[in-house]
Amino acid sequence: MGMGISRLLWPLALGLLAFAPAQAQTRDANRAACLSSDNDTSIAGCTADINSGEETTPEDLALAYYNRCIGYTHKSEYDAAISDCTRAIALNPNKASFHVGLGEAYYNSHNVAAAVDEFHAALRIDPNNEDAQEDLADAGGG
Repeated sequence: MGMGISRLLWPLALGLLAFAPAQAQTRDANRAACLSSDNDTSIAGCTADINSGEETTPEDLALAYYNRCIGYTHKSEYDAAISDCTRAIALNPNKASFHVGLGEAYYNSHNVAAAVDEFHAALRIDPNNEDAQEDLADAGGG
């Protein structure tokens, strides 16, 4: 009787072993797509990574929101970009590039005052951030 049960469990055990690497491959593929220079691929990969339900660090989740924010900004979908960069900052408020990304989305949506605030926030974190310095000068806030 014990042999019959173990024979029945082997396919289950093999299936579970096969599933773990496939899940990791999917996560890795989503994260690679999230970093794509193609906006649609990046948005899709970041969305899949965010919605995967897998355990991830707040830093990784923030990076996925930030990368999706940048994709949306490049596609002129500023409301979505603002939402995602705001989420990234909520998860990791000390990343200057996240504030620059939010500032650029605000600036492109014609909310210059909010953009200037975000560029200043980036410079408080990293006073030498060239993107924040240039964007602030372009926005007339510095």
